[in-house]
This record gives sequence, structure tokens and C-alpha cells, in this order.
Amino acid sequence: MEQYQFEVCANSVESCLAAQAGGANRVELCAGIPEGGTTPSYGDIVIAREVLNNTLLHVIIRPRGGDFLYSPIEQRIMLKDISNAHRLGADGLVFGCLTAKGDIDIPLMEQLMEASQGMP
Repeated sequence: MEQYQFEVCANSVESCLAAQAGGANRVELCAGIPEGGTTPSYGDIVIAREVLNNTLLHVIIRPRGGDFLYSPIEQRIMLKDISNAHRLGADGLVFGCLTAKGDIDIPLMEQLMEASQGMP
């Protein structure tokens, strides 16, 4: 039988626990799901890391809902959020950035990936 990976988008620690109980391999922890997902709080990340022992914790890095074109201030926020998620023990990160033309913002993605220090 083929092995499948099961990922759940979780908007709370309770959702993380339910995903783990349901056999999820990984959760993507985020806040603001109606906005498309935003960076969860410090407390959510800390407690999710404490309670997830069979499921990987990936944290979305997104300072606001809407488009994926980020201002210089928002980019700085993302770098700080990456540092926090790394320090708090996240297994991986989820982010994406676009240019005004709708292309992938390669320079910004490279900067965020470098800040991720090898985290998936």
C-alpha cells in the first residue's frame, strides 16, 4: 500500500491536538484563517511545540492577510517571526512572496530562506 503524508492547517493548539490524534504527519499552525492565514502568536507556537510529540509543527510566516507583496517593514517583521519560530522549536516554516507583477520574489524568498537556517 502506498504511504501518504497527511498535513492539516490548524488555527489553534486544540486543532493541532485534534490533527495529531487523527494521524496527521504535520500541522501548519496559523492564525487568521479567514484572511488566508497569518503568523500565530508566540504562545500558540510555544504550547503547540510542547504538546505535539508525534506530529511535525510548521509555522506560517505571514504578517497580514491579502496579497503576498510585502513592504520593507513587513519583510523585517517576517524575519523576526522566522527567528522566533526557529528559537521556539518549529520543525519548519511556510511562507511565500510575490513581486508587484505577480512573479515569485526570488531575492526576498532567498533572504527568508537564509534566515530559516536550513529549516524546511
